[in-house]
Amino acid sequence: MHDPAGPDAGEASSTDGECEEERPQLDIESERLFEETPIPVWIYDAETLAFLAANDAAVRTYGYSRAEFRQMTLEDIRPASAIPSLHAHLLVARERSSAITTCTRHRSRDGRIFDVELTGFPVRFAGRRARIVFINDLTERREAEARARYQRLLLATMAEAVIATDVHFVITSWNRAAELTYGWKEEEAVGRPLAEVVRAEVSEAERGEAFSNLMQTGQLDCDWRRFTKDGRPVEIEGTTLALRDSDGKRIGYVIVHRDVGKRRRQEEMIRMLFGHVVSAQEDERRHIARELHDDTAQSLASLLVGLRSLEDANSVVEARAAAHDLRAVTAKALEDVQRIARGLRPSVLDDLGLSEALARMAADATRSNGIAVKVNAICTRPRLPDAVETALYRIAQEALSNAQKHGAARSLSILLTETPSRVQLIIEDDGRGFDVQQRPPAGHFGLVGMQERAALLGGTVSLESRMGYGTTVHVSIPLDERA
Repeated sequence: MHDPAGPDAGEASSTDGECEEERPQLDIESERLFEETPIPVWIYDAETLAFLAANDAAVRTYGYSRAEFRQMTLEDIRPASAIPSLHAHLLVARERSSAITTCTRHRSRDGRIFDVELTGFPVRFAGRRARIVFINDLTERREAEARARYQRLLLATMAEAVIATDVHFVITSWNRAAELTYGWKEEEAVGRPLAEVVRAEVSEAERGEAFSNLMQTGQLDCDWRRFTKDGRPVEIEGTTLALRDSDGKRIGYVIVHRDVGKRRRQEEMIRMLFGHVVSAQEDERRHIARELHDDTAQSLASLLVGLRSLEDANSVVEARAAAHDLRAVTAKALEDVQRIARGLRPSVLDDLGLSEALARMAADATRSNGIAVKVNAICTRPRLPDAVETALYRIAQEALSNAQKHGAARSLSILLTETPSRVQLIIEDDGRGFDVQQRPPAGHFGLVGMQERAALLGGTVSLESRMGYGTTVHVSIPLDERA
């Protein structure tokens, strides 16, 4: 190599009067390799750290001319924060006669700071100890890695199973939702043929037609029953799209599968819940109508008869006796109306809270039906959230009704407790009980209603019962600590 410090003899003056930038005098093969390398390459003096030569890629990347490079040292293209690591690296490099690679940060002429990977080799340049350095700009690589991390995160959080394959339908990517849908771990699925991992219940004729459409159009939509790793069938709604490179060449496929069986089960549950709501409404209306007919209507009929007797009274004594009877009838009618109103929505629940409402409900049941109901409420909070109080009251109301109508219970106990994060309700009766493994007995749809009420608040309802030993209802509902 020739020392490029001075002007080369063959260089001509530029049109603006300045000398054309000097290039290193190398042998033909070395110079072509030096200049045509697509990444930045320079040579620096191992003792002074001054640049001795820089190729075109270095000029384009850093923005300095060759002449400017030869007036600079390694420190000039590093931000201040990266200079201490430079000297530490040079200490290591001076002790080695082989190549050494390191990562650091560089600064271009316009002030841009970027990450680089440097690989340097010791050389002799014009009789000097020097190093030739190949610079790999890590900006694009790290941006690509960041994009890849984002894409992996996006795929991991998607609810749909997303599967990527090569052009031969060998799986190259398998997200978390695919694991949950089919039961295959990512490391088990990647590298296997798609048809081996995601088996479909489809005829050969239908499969062939679908494959033909995919090859022609690059897209396929199909609703097929497929099978998990353990053979469980799943109803899948799927879309397959061809992936192409910038030249339009097909390089693979991306497949999105949605478990529509889960959605259909949810739709069926919604229809069932709607049916339960309608049924509950009709039962409530029937119950209110019966209460009004059996109690209030009879009291009002008695009131009419009494009024007629009062009207036909022959003396003040007869009128007073009739009026006395009418007052008792009216009081009874008022009590019936108040009882029905409490059953619909007890004002005490709004005014005084769940504990007092349960106590009033227990007193009404004891007075009206002769069942002994005991309430024990151990709560530190004066009030629970409205939705929680309403749900627990209705569940207790339904459990009491079931114990009276279906269990023939003579006594019932209600225990209400709470912790900072949860409220629990335990209702135990001494009725005839039933087999919880079997379908609820006829008329026990209230059990489903209790579970639905708790589920709407993220809670649970469980039952313990045995024929001849009564029934226990356990209710647990989470509480927000801010409630």
